[in-house]
Amino acid sequence: MLIPSHSFPKIKLLLITTLDEMLKDVTIDDITTTSIVQKSGITRSTFYTHYKDKYALFEDLVLYIYSEIINNLRFKAEFSSNQELLEQFKDNYVRTLHQLYDHRHIFAQIPARSRLTVIGSGIDFSKEHFLDQFKKMNFDSPLTTEYAVNFFLSGLFLTYELWINNQFDLPIDELSDQLTQLTALQFNLCD
Repeated sequence: MLIPSHSFPKIKLLLITTLDEMLKDVTIDDITTTSIVQKSGITRSTFYTHYKDKYALFEDLVLYIYSEIINNLRFKAEFSSNQELLEQFKDNYVRTLHQLYDHRHIFAQIPARSRLTVIGSGIDFSKEHFLDQFKKMNFDSPLTTEYAVNFFLSGLFLTYELWINNQFDLPIDELSDQLTQLTALQFNLCD
């Protein structure tokens, strides 16, 4: 299931991309609603039609990034071995880690007190997609699919959060190797 970027109306996409660009140079606290509307070329009333404040826009920016990450995941329903399945997981970890790193200017600005809420939103936002993917792959797991996906996503999002908190201290290849090994253990995919 792809999450279409058109689920965000054009005006919201304009505001999301404007805020994304602005956050490369300044923090969310330095940005005003006035600066957002001036840079995007819309009126204040149009802004307030879609958002109550810049923080609500920031939340949509994070959800938009989640949707882009989900849309870039690639899983084949058919695989010939557990090793091939693990290679798919690793490839997707690498893709996701690159996207998180490319948006580090955004994720680093999420206040510590809000991170668990953002992680919960990410899990809720991506759960249906992962359930759909896991069911299509039809691999033999000793775990109930919904519980496995919940456990998997919780661990994955908390690992991403730790990586962001530690200022991206591990190289992407090293972290994706570790995540792949953990996935092999969780789903009993060790050959």
